[in-house]
Formats: sequence, C-alpha cells, structure tokens
Amino acid sequence: MMLSGPEILKQTKPSLWGKTKYLFTRNPIHLRPNIIIEPFDPKFCGSNSYDIHLGPALRFYHKDVELPPKDENATYEVVMTPEDGYLLWPGEFCLGTTVEYTETYNLVPQLSGRSSTARMGLAIHVTAGFGDDGFCGNWTLEIVNLSNNLVRLLPGMRLGQLYYLPIKGKSKEYAGRYKGQREATACRLYKDNQNGA
Repeated sequence: MMLSGPEILKQTKPSLWGKTKYLFTRNPIHLRPNIIIEPFDPKFCGSNSYDIHLGPALRFYHKDVELPPKDENATYEVVMTPEDGYLLWPGEFCLGTTVEYTETYNLVPQLSGRSSTARMGLAIHVTAGFGDDGFCGNWTLEIVNLSNNLVRLLPGMRLGQLYYLPIKGKSKEYAGRYKGQREATACRLYKDNQNGA
C-alpha cells in the first residue's frame, strides 16, 4: 500500500495530533511533518508520487580507480550549465543528486525513474531506490545510460519520483553513513572496515 498524492500533500504538514501534543509539551518535534521536501511545489505531486529534479553537479569515478574506492578522493565533479547540460554516452555511469532536500519520518520513501526517462534507456538508480525512515538529505542518483544513443542530462530536468509506503510495527530511524548528504556521494564501503564490520 502506498500513499496517494493527496495523502502525500497532507503528510507535508504537521498533524492535528502533533499540534495538540506540542501545546502540552512545547517539544518542537511534534510539529515536524512526516514528509519534508525543500523546495516543495504541489504541482509536482502526482496521483501517488512526487517528482524530483536533477541537480547541476555530476560525480564520476576516476578511470584508474578500483572499486570499491578506498577513500573520498576516487571521484571528480562536473557542473552542468543549463544551456549544454552533459551528454551521457551509451553505457556511461555517473552519480547525480536531487535538487530536493528531503526528510521522511514514520514512512519508507522509495525512488523510481519516470517512465519518460526510462523510455530513453536512462536508469536513475542501479539498485538503491529504497529509502529509510528517518533519512534526511538530498538523494544520490546512480545514473546510467542503458541505450545505444547519447542522452543529454540537463540541470533541473524531472527524471524521477518519490513515493511513500507506511510502516507496520515499531521502526528505528536511519542513522547510516549517508544521512545528511547534500551532494552526490560516492560509495563509502571503505567505512565498513574502519568501523570493524
């Protein structure tokens, strides 16, 4: 079961129960809505999802880097201009980020590509379309051109959508290594070894 568009809009505002609890506790956490999207525009809320946009910076792994990378220096950034964007070659892979900063509480956010971008052979996530309760940040997109043609990426293009699933049972908020990210973030598997995992 997923949230409808009207329910997504409703969940972007504090609940009546939360406002009531705030009056008694003065704890601002009760005024926090379950869905925070910044910038937010109701016109991008569809029948059961919210459209997300591509930010201007793309991140690429250096050609000589073996993956998984050993540190944060494995990538370089390319900033797109609105006029030219970036031409993604067949089979080429890069990391992008959403324009939108999001926070989600008491729900599971999920990311999916739009059908229009999929019909060009453009995938916006390899396998990491699943979000977590408590995640906050801009979403990193794993963008790959699966077509046989050049695909032009443009900053601000609508290329995906977020949808939301309710949680059954007690949930633990996400506190992982990508929480709070504000830009395209490369693989951080090397932190597993640093943490003794």
